[in-house]
Amino acid sequence: SAFLALIATTGALPSAATAQSSPSVLGRTVGDWAASAFQHFAAQPYSTLSACGAKARTGPVWFLAGDWRGWSPSGPYSAEFDCTLPREAHVFFSIATSFWIQTPLDDPSYTEMDWRAFAHSGLPYFWPELEIEVELDGRLITFDPKMPIVETQTPVFKATWNADNMFGLDPVAYLNGNPIVNNGYFVMLAPLSPGEHVLKIRPMVGIEWTYHLTVR
Repeated sequence: SAFLALIATTGALPSAATAQSSPSVLGRTVGDWAASAFQHFAAQPYSTLSACGAKARTGPVWFLAGDWRGWSPSGPYSAEFDCTLPREAHVFFSIATSFWIQTPLDDPSYTEMDWRAFAHSGLPYFWPELEIEVELDGRLITFDPKMPIVETQTPVFKATWNADNMFGLDPVAYLNGNPIVNNGYFVMLAPLSPGEHVLKIRPMVGIEWTYHLTVR
């Protein structure tokens, strides 16, 4: 089976929205933005992927990429990044996600319902104690309804992968153009004020990503 998942997610948070249609940001759902972010990063060379990410192709949104290359589910793990972002751009990032790609190696009888079930339940042992916290400038946003952590699945989408990808697979033979569903926890921050900011993402105890953000 080509169960290609990065991080499994389970449970829910009090401020989580579970429907793809809620909330909507800049005319698109969080699930739509998650699909766009996935497509953008799949197209990048994995070995040189910047954790600072890049601007979305459409709309005033900046995708933070994260960096899983040194990460281990057994933890502990921490990493820090110095990033420069443009003014007036929303900041989109994932906290914990899992995904399913329906490749030629998989049973062709699998339906979209199956793909979504696989994405939702994939590799739960990666996160035996999921305990999400997100902190911006020293303030926890975990339970802030103005900056919700959204639990959602994406619409079904496709991606064009770089030959230098996280799986080491031939993208033409196994990855490109195949249906994908991404499932997880995502955040879309409103544009940050110019200056320095610190964003901390903790999917579980002992694992933390810290972003030192300069908005210009």
